[in-house]
Amino acid sequence: MRRLLQSALAVLLLALLAQRTFAAVTQENQVVVLVNSNSPTSIAIGNQYKAIHPNVNVATINVSTNEVISISDYQTTILPQVQNYLSTNNLVDSTNYIVTTKGMPLKISGTGEFTGTFNGSSVDSELTLAGYDLRRTQNGSTTFSNTQGALTNPYAKVQSVGVGSLYTTNYAPRQTFADYKAQFTNGTPDHAFYLTARLDAYTQADVFAMLSRAQNTTNPVGKTFILDDNATPNTDPNSFDRMEIGIHNSRGAREEINNRGGNSIYDNTSLHLTQSNTPAPTPVMGFVSWGTNDPPINSDYAATTGYTLANGAIFSSYESFNANSFDPTNPNVRRAGGGGAQGLVADWIQAGGTGATGTVWEPFAELIAHEEMFFPAMMEGYTFADSMWMATEGISWQNVMIGDPLMTWAPEPGMMSMGVIGALALARRPRRLS
Repeated sequence: MRRLLQSALAVLLLALLAQRTFAAVTQENQVVVLVNSNSPTSIAIGNQYKAIHPNVNVATINVSTNEVISISDYQTTILPQVQNYLSTNNLVDSTNYIVTTKGMPLKISGTGEFTGTFNGSSVDSELTLAGYDLRRTQNGSTTFSNTQGALTNPYAKVQSVGVGSLYTTNYAPRQTFADYKAQFTNGTPDHAFYLTARLDAYTQADVFAMLSRAQNTTNPVGKTFILDDNATPNTDPNSFDRMEIGIHNSRGAREEINNRGGNSIYDNTSLHLTQSNTPAPTPVMGFVSWGTNDPPINSDYAATTGYTLANGAIFSSYESFNANSFDPTNPNVRRAGGGGAQGLVADWIQAGGTGATGTVWEPFAELIAHEEMFFPAMMEGYTFADSMWMATEGISWQNVMIGDPLMTWAPEPGMMSMGVIGALALARRPRRLS
């Protein structure tokens, strides 16, 4: 009887492991990595990512190496080459993730900056619509990308409701992107919608180190999450606070984190939280800050917190231009359109971070990714790309997600549980004769 139980559990375990391997391979097949033939760095990063995830698709395109391009440049060079690769390789419907690499253009210039109708954006955010627009064009309809202002992200599980700074936030149940896409039929525009991520940092070595950490993440339970809020109380109508429970949202990030076994440190004073003034009892898994919008925080705060960062640590901040450049030689790398200094997500990656969300221009606070959505999603086992984009309300806008889109903090939903492992171990224990 004992041998039968062992055999049955062993077969179950092998089946689950096979299912996990199949799921991982399938997910890799849904990734298209873009490398720039004009950038040795881009090619090297693409090769490294392919070595880590052997089943991803790699598209080599011929584009500028400038970080900033025009809308015309995007529409006449990047977009048609990506769409041609997808069509030629029959990947329009099966692709879920597009990954850009250092050495490719980062952002698209526009007019009307600092207004809600600004038509500048990130290349990554526009690429979410590459397949969608291709299908619409094939159906004789107009395209949606590069419009003035942000478009609603159909995959977003959050929606701000209200006018100006006085808004509440509605939430929908979390859902994998694969499940979302399964609702649509092949050949329809909605089925050709993609999530994007970018493999970028100050240097190629920084990107390689980030990717290495993404393959060896730690469990978020018991890890520390820093929520460095601003000093303005959330009852102030000029505050865009989403970290404090109040008029601006119905569920705070602190509660979401703590309910899942995390250790959150929240502060809403002008104090810049660091290891020296606010020690973290465990390695830091997440860091959200109001950054330079909460003086006297300095522009390199993301690199100088002194915290020990756990593998998988994610960063976000409530400030504009925090992903405006990944070129350390750029004299305006910390300048907000020539204005005040900003923190940069590249600092976080160089300091040992593994993922980040940022914006390339002025995004407005409601269009920054919601930490009360992406932190619990990551803690529940969703991928980095799924977590960040389900927490982001807008597309064809300015957001970029820096990191491996397939990174997870915990086993993905539906994968082998510790209960099965425990049952197998129990069956193998010696039994006393009676």
